[in-house]
Amino acid sequence: MPAKNSEAELIHDYKDVSGGDLKILGASIKRDPEDRDGESSVEAIVGLRNVGQGVVQKAIVKMILIDRDGAQIDFRERDESIPPRSAVVFDPNIYAKTGRLKGATVKITITLFEPIAYESVLLDTPTKNDGW
Repeated sequence: MPAKNSEAELIHDYKDVSGGDLKILGASIKRDPEDRDGESSVEAIVGLRNVGQGVVQKAIVKMILIDRDGAQIDFRERDESIPPRSAVVFDPNIYAKTGRLKGATVKITITLFEPIAYESVLLDTPTKNDGW
């Protein structure tokens, strides 16, 4: 993860893995300058659009921060439902010691929860004749 001391840095490098009714509008990683405690904030900004007619019940964007040795530093998740023909921006962020960020990578995963089937149930109000 490149460092800049005077300003936040945006890194634009993502794979378009859109499918079905969900489209990835874009993804960026932003790293803020080091604070007084020697920590920096790393934030993923991911835009998703539901181009379909149905609601995406739950979408989760998970950001995993991995150090240069391949060990997981931390992870964060953000979840939302996405109405039909709407877009949502997810922004999980992690604070970590700046020294651990040298050579670090970020992995972003998107998980969707959609209904598989619908079922209806009709409840009748019991009457005296029903034996209740």
